[in-house]
Amino acid sequence: MTIESPPYYGMFAFEYGIRYLNGETIPSRVMLPMRVYSVNNTSLLRKHLQLMAVHKRDFPLLEWGGQAELSVDCSEYYPKNWIEDPSLEKSPAFTTNPPIKIDQ
Repeated sequence: MTIESPPYYGMFAFEYGIRYLNGETIPSRVMLPMRVYSVNNTSLLRKHLQLMAVHKRDFPLLEWGGQAELSVDCSEYYPKNWIEDPSLEKSPAFTTNPPIKIDQ
């Protein structure tokens, strides 16, 4: 199994940078579309490998899709996601023991 780390962050960064410079309020987190390739969706991997060969690309393009086909069940560990419960955005992504103190 592998999780895609999209090489197209720049498009999103510039879009939200311009929005910010234009005075818009932007969200504290912007979620990027990602795809997971695993034994559960080998057809998606095959499709993208074929398209990459035909179009001579080093990575699958965003418009080739596949994001909607993802399904990873983490409900045992995370009963809600950040869209259902926006307060999770304020939660630390991880904890250490002892906690790391960040000067503000």
